[in-house]
Parts: sequence; C-alpha cells; structure tokens
Amino acid sequence: MILGNLASAHLALLQVEQGLAVVDDALKCVDRNGDHWGESELHRIRGHLLLTRGSHDAGLAEVCFGKALEVAREQQAKSYQLRAATSLAQLWHQQGKNNEAKGMLSEAISVWPEGLDTADLREARGVRQQLR
Repeated sequence: MILGNLASAHLALLQVEQGLAVVDDALKCVDRNGDHWGESELHRIRGHLLLTRGSHDAGLAEVCFGKALEVAREQQAKSYQLRAATSLAQLWHQQGKNNEAKGMLSEAISVWPEGLDTADLREARGVRQQLR
C-alpha cells in the first residue's frame, strides 16, 4: 500500500496527473500480484484525484467511488467501505442526490458499534448530518 500512500501525497499536493499515474501502477501491481487488500482505497483515491482535476470528471469519479465501495463490500473491509461511502455521499450531495447518499452512508455507519469514535466515523456522521 506504499503506492497508495504516494498517490495520497500527490492528491494532497494537488499533483493530479502524477497521482493518477501512481494509482494506475498500483492497480497493475494488484492485478499482477493478486494482493487486493488495498484495492478499494486505490479506487477511492483515484476518484478524489479525478474530482481535483475538475467537475467534468465527476462521472468518472463516481464510478471510482462505486468500485471502491463494491470492492470493500466484497472483502468485508468495513473501514474501506466507510471511506468509500463517505466519498460517494459527498459527491452525491453536490449533485443533489441527498436521499441516496444518506441511505448508503447510514448503511455503512450502521455496522459500527454505537459509541465508537474514529476519525472516519466522525467524518461519515458529519456528512450524513449535512444530508438532512
């Protein structure tokens, strides 16, 4: 997942094309090696890089977030599922799809024990609150 961290760094520095190249390389490694544990996060990062590039890539970003969510669900990776759902919900909120976003995000949050407090859960709950 070192390449995922590098792609995240490119995102933070707004180096979109470099970040996308790193994600592409990382996904090739996933396919070649069969080590899929960080795949969901790579798709999520790609989605954010695409959104950083411009709103004209919102459709592609939505596909990436959806793929991230699908992979996380298949792997039963609750943390990655929560992150992907939060990213997709934020995009849907911008598109006015609040009901869909709220339902999906509520489902991702519901699998976590009540009272648990992590940065990802706080972010997800904050996004859900915006959807009301």
